[in-house]
Amino acid sequence: MAGEAVRRIVIAGGGAAGWMSAAVLAKVLQHQGCTIQLVESDDIGIIGVGEATIAGIHWLNNVLGIEEDAFVRASQATFKLGIDFRDWTGAGSRYYHPFGRYGAPLRGVGFQHLWVKARRRGLVTSFEDYCMTSVAARMRRFDRPDRAPPGSPLKTLSYAYHLDAGRYARYLRSLAEAMGVRRIEGIIERADQDPETGHIVALHTHRGDVVEGDLFLDCTGFRALLIQGVLNTGTIDLSDLLPCDRAWAVPCAATAEIDPSTRCTARPAGWQWRIPLQHRTGNGHVFCSAFMSEDEARDVLMRNLDGAPLAEPRMITFRTGRARQIWNKNVIAVGLSAGFLEPLEATTIHVILNSLNKIIGHFPRRTPDPCTVAEFNRQLDLQFDTIKDFLVLHYRLSGAREEPLWRYCRALALPERLERMMESFRTTARIAPGEFDQFKEASWFSVMLGQGIVPDDHDPLADGIDDDALTRHLASIRTGIRQVAERMPTHEAYIRAHCAAPVPA
Repeated sequence: MAGEAVRRIVIAGGGAAGWMSAAVLAKVLQHQGCTIQLVESDDIGIIGVGEATIAGIHWLNNVLGIEEDAFVRASQATFKLGIDFRDWTGAGSRYYHPFGRYGAPLRGVGFQHLWVKARRRGLVTSFEDYCMTSVAARMRRFDRPDRAPPGSPLKTLSYAYHLDAGRYARYLRSLAEAMGVRRIEGIIERADQDPETGHIVALHTHRGDVVEGDLFLDCTGFRALLIQGVLNTGTIDLSDLLPCDRAWAVPCAATAEIDPSTRCTARPAGWQWRIPLQHRTGNGHVFCSAFMSEDEARDVLMRNLDGAPLAEPRMITFRTGRARQIWNKNVIAVGLSAGFLEPLEATTIHVILNSLNKIIGHFPRRTPDPCTVAEFNRQLDLQFDTIKDFLVLHYRLSGAREEPLWRYCRALALPERLERMMESFRTTARIAPGEFDQFKEASWFSVMLGQGIVPDDHDPLADGIDDDALTRHLASIRTGIRQVAERMPTHEAYIRAHCAAPVPA
């Protein structure tokens, strides 16, 4: 006989992770007879550094049936086409990591092999000229790909968002509460556990509320109140590979023209982010405290703002790693309580989304099946490991940077998988992301090539394509992309026409 169904879901903590979880589960489980309660306190702030997203966020919008213009307006968002990396291989260096894909195959040969062959023959321009998203970003243009006719290069453009994390959480809260989620105001003081199984059965708040549940989601951020504080799950430390452990964050006044890109600029002991929203710009300096003091790091950030600061900078401390079991007993950690990998590639919100997708795909009975829990944990562990490898790649390929942090990162022994992928690209231009790798072929291609790995060879099948055919194919791609980009509205004009947010009071 099948076990009892989950009837009561309790989400500990709010913020983006809590309200994303509440909204998604309320939508998916609306006919399952589940109650969903979320416990949070206005007295506990949220981290709120995840203002940049990646393209996987469209999954959430689709699940919830969110109308995009309304969502962008409510969170004062802008559109994000990718990341503009500056100074990562030395002063003045620059490359772009776009969403979307590069070029098109020819006679079954992948684009990167065509480009590598053409480069070796001197027949090609920058690889960024062959990506619709990169060219649009460089020209500060934007349009939605679903507005394009079939066959248009615009169909290959992909995008995400820059958003105000606080406003985003409030927007999701309104959706969740409209679907029946009950919010309980209170600070969680303790939890009751079943004496035989160790499962959590209830949370107690400082106001005296007792919140009982069958399944608990820990969305309490770095505090990890349930997964660590109650269950003592333990963590896997990844800070030897990703040693940055601090960040200063501060908003500043918006610039005259809004870029559709996150900017990541390498600094002596880390890197600085710049995230343009409609009415302000988010900034932060991620750094390693072993190589730079907090005061010096603060000064680096404040000296390099594009506009006047709108608040005092605040310090965020973190340690890179993940929970040993993201699902333990009847608790699933979602967001920062599950683990943290620095926001270099804006993966924080994506990890939340992927966790929710996996929760839906592995939704348990009241007593979780051990095989289901094990498979969920295996897949989430792989997700963290593949993201970790991709982030380490950026630090490894730091070229001419000679500051201590960068020398330290270049001297590290690489994870075996990452070393294998780098060597494969260097020798053959082949890229083979894994099944659970968030970053696909185009991402690896852009970062490895952008940071200086030039392949020695290409797919031998490309040798069957003569130079004239290759030149015509590449020129057609480049010209088509350029022509479409020139007809697109500017990013700022698109926002004004479709989804401008009111100016804050």
